[in-house]
Amino acid sequence: GRHFGTIVHEGSMDRAGAAWGSVRGDPSVEISERLELVSRDGRLVPFEIRASGDSRDGVFAGIHGSARDITERQRLLHELGESEARYRYLVSASPDVVFAVDADGRFTFVSERIRDIAGLDPGSLRGRHYTDLLDPVIRQGAHGAWERLVAEPDEVQEIRSGILAADGTTVPVEIHVVGTGQPGRLEGAHGSVRDLRERDRLERDLRRKAAEVAAGEERAHLARELHDSVTQALFSMTLVTRSLEILLERDPPRAAEQLGILRDLQRDALAEMRSLVFELRPGSLEQDGLAHALRTHCAAVEGRVGLSVDLEVGGLDGERAPIAVEEAVYRIAQEGLHNVVKHAGASRVRIVVVQDGEHLRMTLQDDGVGFDPTRVPAGHLGLAGMRARAERLGGSLVVDSTPGQGTTIHLGLPVGSSADAPAASSPVVSDG
Repeated sequence: GRHFGTIVHEGSMDRAGAAWGSVRGDPSVEISERLELVSRDGRLVPFEIRASGDSRDGVFAGIHGSARDITERQRLLHELGESEARYRYLVSASPDVVFAVDADGRFTFVSERIRDIAGLDPGSLRGRHYTDLLDPVIRQGAHGAWERLVAEPDEVQEIRSGILAADGTTVPVEIHVVGTGQPGRLEGAHGSVRDLRERDRLERDLRRKAAEVAAGEERAHLARELHDSVTQALFSMTLVTRSLEILLERDPPRAAEQLGILRDLQRDALAEMRSLVFELRPGSLEQDGLAHALRTHCAAVEGRVGLSVDLEVGGLDGERAPIAVEEAVYRIAQEGLHNVVKHAGASRVRIVVVQDGEHLRMTLQDDGVGFDPTRVPAGHLGLAGMRARAERLGGSLVVDSTPGQGTTIHLGLPVGSSADAPAASSPVVSDG
């Protein structure tokens, strides 16, 4: 028998009165209103009111309806709003582009960062297919990633790609994307796009500086080799020549012996000089091929330091790889042997070179002391130079080593797309 207004908070009274008035004027009207009601202990409780009027003989006779406590709903909505606010902040503050696509691969959301990276309006991208942004050269790889996403939506796909900017240029990017849905039934996907231009620039600068340091190391290496071999031989030849000047008149037989010694010193010095010149530029590589150049170098290493080198070559009898690829393999093998001689303490090295289809592969394995590849001391640039040489031609180099168990280097270079790549003609870089 109490008036409904006795449990309606004064802040909701105007809305409650307006709703009462609309139903009283037309009992057929259905109302839905959110009001705050006052509980017995004085707390304010949010309710959702749904009601309609009753009439008797066309005259308003009252209202009936329901009232639902929406405290929990409002709490969840409040938390959702805060979560969305945080998400919007993270998206706007992120240095990466955040995006979402539907099950057909069409954009439903793209963050404003796309404007800074590629000069594109995010609003204009909604509804467009994701492939519209990709460089045509790498779209096929993106299709493969999308197929994997459909098969396993929960697995994060990582793609190194390029997007077309508004000015027609291609921006190198790294894309991470994950789907929603069940395996085999993709409902959509979201992810991020990271601009790689600055990272690529820093990597190029690092490689350039590493090459400059490596060139200095190589000059120092050649200077040491000249001093330890050719210079000493020339100095010995000078001493023998002075002895000859004295012995020619006093003791002709001994002078003849000294001439033989002088001839041996000259032959050794010439051999050392030829070996050093061959390291600088293996002239026989282009003319005689990779197999011959490797055999010559391996024989020279065996003759100079006594290291046993087993070389196996296969698949090089057909069409030759581009000279840039062959020279890269030669230089990496050369560098690997230098490192074995200087650091490994090995007694035997096995080198296997095979050309199979579109790749030229090499494995260099020693039985030396091994090392931890993750803890190479600063200033030792041999491994970095070898890896950079392989990556310049689109290949890869993996070093597998454990202290006390020797070292194995795996090299793979593509031969089909490397013909136009610049020749890796810089001399060997020792990890000295």
